[in-house]
Amino acid sequence: MGLGRLLVPGGFPLHHREARSARSQPALIRSDGPARSSTNHRNKKRPEVSRFVNDPAGPGGESAPDNQGLRSNGDYFPRGRRLPQQSPLFWVAEKDRYLRQLLIRDIEELTGRRLLVYFADCESGDQGVQITSSDDAYLAELLGSSAPEPTDLLLETDGGSTDATEKLVALLRSCAPDLRVIVPRRAKSNGTLLALASAEVLMGITSELGPIDPILTVSPQMRFSAHLLVGDDVDPLLRRTAEDAIAQTKKLATTLLETGMLRGRPDAEISEIVDKLAGRDHFHSHGSVIDAEEATALGLRIKLLPLDDHLWQCIWLLRCMYAHDLRNQQLVKVFEGRKLSNALRANGRLEIEPVTKPV
Repeated sequence: MGLGRLLVPGGFPLHHREARSARSQPALIRSDGPARSSTNHRNKKRPEVSRFVNDPAGPGGESAPDNQGLRSNGDYFPRGRRLPQQSPLFWVAEKDRYLRQLLIRDIEELTGRRLLVYFADCESGDQGVQITSSDDAYLAELLGSSAPEPTDLLLETDGGSTDATEKLVALLRSCAPDLRVIVPRRAKSNGTLLALASAEVLMGITSELGPIDPILTVSPQMRFSAHLLVGDDVDPLLRRTAEDAIAQTKKLATTLLETGMLRGRPDAEISEIVDKLAGRDHFHSHGSVIDAEEATALGLRIKLLPLDDHLWQCIWLLRCMYAHDLRNQQLVKVFEGRKLSNALRANGRLEIEPVTKPV
């Protein structure tokens, strides 16, 4: 199939790099199992095609009632026959977001749950990727876009402010009482605390949580675990700050587990889990990897999806789209759902500049 025939919703051709990417992972967007050989399909029944391929409610407008013209070996990418409702220049500028939101709708159909995304480009090295006090407004907008319903939160973050994390947790508990957190790659430090706010964490072999011991910034070039700053030889003010940080983290983790994921479990068991996560006796580095097996052994409620699971493949594809799009567009963070999207861009002073995308 030539590039001239590889279309996205609205009939616009894909860039040749996107076309190669589309052909390289056909199994990830199929609705009927893994990709099949393309040797001879002349007498084979045409498979069903997921909404990600031909979405009647997608951003390109309503699509044709059948899938005529789509190749039956899975070698296709999202497209339709009708022109988009948006102007061509606007649609082209926003096509990455539109394609992500098509896949969000696909995943919602698979799970029967609303899917929201909090994604930070952790590899950018920018301070703007951290959980900050400005995040709550964007998360609240996502959560308030519909009535409370079973919700999945796809989460990627290396953590940030504990005070800000407390606010996000309160929002999640209030607006999404039936919450599951999906961690395709990593939710570290206070990202792990966000995951503890859920009833269950969905993970794969690429997923990791991390210890939640607080890290204190002593100077712009010096950051230490709070546990290293509680000795008698430490400045009393700094020592009290470290002790308060540890107490705050442990209190939040304990409350989340007692009232959510581990409700009904003995207090001593929950206390042991929190001590392991928030201390340095069990995990000796703040960056230690807690994979699905380790998290389960700790006593957390974890659901592990294998690599060949169709839901996991859709989740991983969506995660890869965010990582690619944020890097290409020089964004540090995205809050997104099936309809709403807010992106944050860091300026030269490492402050966050919002870039709000219309529906």
